[in-house]
Amino acid sequence: MQKSHPVLESQKFEPEVTYFEKVLMFGSLMVAPLFLPIVLWRFFQQYHKNYARGHQYQLLGALLGGMYLFILMYAFLITFSGLDDDQRTQQIITLAWKLGIAFIVPAAILTMVQSHHNSQFYKLAKEYEKQFYKGIFALEAIAAEVKQPLSRVREDLEYLLEHKSFQNGIIKDGVVLLDNGPTLDQLGMNVKASDRDKTMPKVVSCSGCGAETIIETDQPVECEYCGSVLNTA
Repeated sequence: MQKSHPVLESQKFEPEVTYFEKVLMFGSLMVAPLFLPIVLWRFFQQYHKNYARGHQYQLLGALLGGMYLFILMYAFLITFSGLDDDQRTQQIITLAWKLGIAFIVPAAILTMVQSHHNSQFYKLAKEYEKQFYKGIFALEAIAAEVKQPLSRVREDLEYLLEHKSFQNGIIKDGVVLLDNGPTLDQLGMNVKASDRDKTMPKVVSCSGCGAETIIETDQPVECEYCGSVLNTA
């Protein structure tokens, strides 16, 4: 049985290559100049998404690799076709070195950039999980905690909640509902109970004279015996 390649932690949440992207990579190998604008359009269309950014650098790197091979094949079959075998081989080797600087070196740099963005998104995905463990499921609250725009948080979680390496769930009414987590009704009850606890009367002991006073508000009040300020905090 064929062994699967180990997946690095930073690549854990990387998007899978779609059929359309496979066509782009194959096309860049066969007719690179024709597919260049399509790949660039795809890159800028997807770049704003946190989860797709590293993946788009991977496609750009594949495009550069495809262009490198395309030019070499074109030169071998057409440009240098009139030369004898030794001259043809020598010209191809020289061209390969020159093109390697122009295409392969940038492709290697793009691979490092891809790894960097994948690592950043992996850390962000773990931050989302941390919010779930803290009992935070509302998108607005999660966005405030992870310091991301609300629209980005929604995009990220819509993607992650369907990913095989993340917890499964859905987003409903601005709240994340995990398959193994609390329901929307339970979350609503928790919020109501929390609000109710804030408004319930509390007995507070005065630090000045020791007298106990019932406070029915979260605003500071004066002790009726010594005038000290009392609050429920």
